Amino acid sequence: TAARDRDAAAVRQYLAGQGYTFPVTLQEGVLREQFTTRRVIPMTCAIDRQGQLLQAIPGEMVEDDVLDLARTLQRQPA
Repeated sequence: TAARDRDAAAVRQYLAGQGYTFPVTLQEGVLREQFTTRRVIPMTCAIDRQGQLLQAIPGEMVEDDVLDLARTLQRQPA
């Protein structure tokens, strides 16, 4: 996940406060350019272990989006 905030301490504090444990980077521009040219917030990108883009979901996700993403990820080799 990429954070739009440039203040690393604020990002860490927010993540801890929400109980989030997934990796987050402040290098948002580099990641976005690597996987998509779209400038939408939020932009969810699923990336496989080889660094290949599996799926990009622009905007807010609804339940069907989350379920579709889960199915896509379940089909990936471990």
